[in-house]
Amino acid sequence: MSNDPLFSAARASLDAYNSKKWDAVRVSVTDDCVYDETATHRKVEGIAAILEVWQGWAAGMPDSRLPSKRRMRWKGVRFSN
Repeated sequence: MSNDPLFSAARASLDAYNSKKWDAVRVSVTDDCVYDETATHRKVEGIAAILEVWQGWAAGMPDSRLPSKRRMRWKGVRFSN
């Protein structure tokens, strides 16, 4: 895993999803965060919309986990681990 603080901050929201800790997601995601779901072509902005999507995935697939190999983008910069 990267030691980059920006990557660590971005990764915190994915770790929170994996543990289904919605309060931790809320703390780790900014109000203007954009979640771009490549596979479904769905793009949502803001914590409320992101939580709605992620909680929907978790309800449909309670054992779902985000894989360790993820791509994230912050202000136009893509992070990969």
